[in-house]
Amino acid sequence: MRILQYRNKTGTAKTRLKQARTLLNLCHQYDALLIINDDIELAKTTRADGVHLGRNDASIQLAREQLGQQAIIGVSCYDSLQLALDAQNQGASYVAFGSFY
Repeated sequence: MRILQYRNKTGTAKTRLKQARTLLNLCHQYDALLIINDDIELAKTTRADGVHLGRNDASIQLAREQLGQQAIIGVSCYDSLQLALDAQNQGASYVAFGSFY
């Protein structure tokens, strides 16, 4: 594994912070990267390697401003090639499509 995406939509802020910090330490111990799902602030606080954004999350521009140029910023594109092209034009590091696309 080279990249892990942390996704916990139901945990408390305290639990998510603790889990993300633990995962970041483990990832870096084994030369892997940690991407935080949907939460720029958690990615910034933990100094994760990046963030993955969905359609209801903040903009790529805001993520880049908060996390810096070195951050990996991924974007969900669902089943839309246009969303992927828009994300590319806005500076996304990668795009992801639903399994059915």
